[in-house]
Amino acid sequence: IVDDILDQGHTAEAIVKWLKDHGASDVSLCVLLDKSIPENKSVTADYVGANIPDQYVFGFGMDINEYWRNLPAIYIYKGEEV
Repeated sequence: IVDDILDQGHTAEAIVKWLKDHGASDVSLCVLLDKSIPENKSVTADYVGANIPDQYVFGFGMDINEYWRNLPAIYIYKGEEV
């Protein structure tokens, strides 16, 4: 599985479970960004591009309310709540 960001891991965990329930003998998770959060994650990534702090990021395919997805870099959002 290749994903952009690993937050709490609920979605990735569900995908891993579905794949294994449907016959996959081994599943690996690769993420561009692994966010450091205070809670324990339900799944861990096997391959990580970069670890980031627990802050909202956007750009390079990730958006804020449908905006700024196509920026050529990743930025930390420092505005009001998203």
